[in-house]
Amino acid sequence: MNNSSEDSFLEKSIALSKPPKWKGGRNWLFTILLFVLVPAVILVAGEFLLRFFAPQAIASDIILADPSVDYRLRPNVKGHMSASEYSVSLNVNSLGFRGNDISLEKPPGVKRILFLGDSFVFGHGVSGNQTLPFRIGQELNQIMPDTFEVIIWWCLRILYC
Repeated sequence: MNNSSEDSFLEKSIALSKPPKWKGGRNWLFTILLFVLVPAVILVAGEFLLRFFAPQAIASDIILADPSVDYRLRPNVKGHMSASEYSVSLNVNSLGFRGNDISLEKPPGVKRILFLGDSFVFGHGVSGNQTLPFRIGQELNQIMPDTFEVIIWWCLRILYC
């Protein structure tokens, strides 16, 4: 084999092993934006359409209208919350917090933990013993019995808390 044909063969092999170059510097940016922005816009538009045309109603006998914070929990109620996905019974104590009654004066040796939050902290859609604050209190009381009291303060709009 001749030296020039070997060189030609090597050049073709190297050329075939290189990845193809993007034509135009902005094509890849446009492609990425297209695959990210279009689905995001569709999802946001769908969310607004669903909220407008098919809002989810929450049936509840534990919520009370309050002009200062919109809504709050009705004190001293054993009530029910239901929607299409769930149906749960729950207790609201005399102070308007979810859970069993607690005294205003903290018993000696007891540490109180206040969970302030929205529906996630409140445990929206789950029974009282399935809420995150309840489970944390349960775990802490297993380590140090009768030492912790957990208080769940729910805020419909967290900015008002």
